[in-house]
Amino acid sequence: NKESADSASKTFEAAAKVIAAKKTEETIQKELATDTALVNADEKDIKDFMAKKNLTGTKTPWGTYVVIDSAGSGPNLTSNDVAVVNYSGRTFDDSTFDSNTDKKFNHVEPLYIDMSTYQVIPGWIDGLRMMKKGSVGKFVIPSYLAYGKAGAPPKIAPNTNIVFDIKVTDIVT
Repeated sequence: NKESADSASKTFEAAAKVIAAKKTEETIQKELATDTALVNADEKDIKDFMAKKNLTGTKTPWGTYVVIDSAGSGPNLTSNDVAVVNYSGRTFDDSTFDSNTDKKFNHVEPLYIDMSTYQVIPGWIDGLRMMKKGSVGKFVIPSYLAYGKAGAPPKIAPNTNIVFDIKVTDIVT
């Protein structure tokens, strides 16, 4: 019956999420180890950008810089959480390419991010792990954790480092 099928599929969906997340993380680790020229170039560009904008942040093990403007409260987000987020994304030349707080992008509702999956770019998951409920800040994300070699034309060129203004409005477990 439908209930039995739904119950069985939930077990497989949970396992599939774990396997997919592990594969994504293995791919990122491989890229970090093998494409050192891109990693080093992104790092230099990010450091230059942060110096120019007088930003101070914490670098994650993968390379996202997290700038915390307001710490929030409670524990940091984990893979068991769903983060409820408001955001605006822009390139280093301050060209906004997406936002859920600006009406011109036609989607002004909070974004729900399942931290156990990579439904968003890896730089978000990487940065969100350093945030809590109520945290406000910025993610300065290297291209290899953003849209990579393909970019997201026409707004984001290949190998483009990007910045997101982030506010974690709630955490759902």
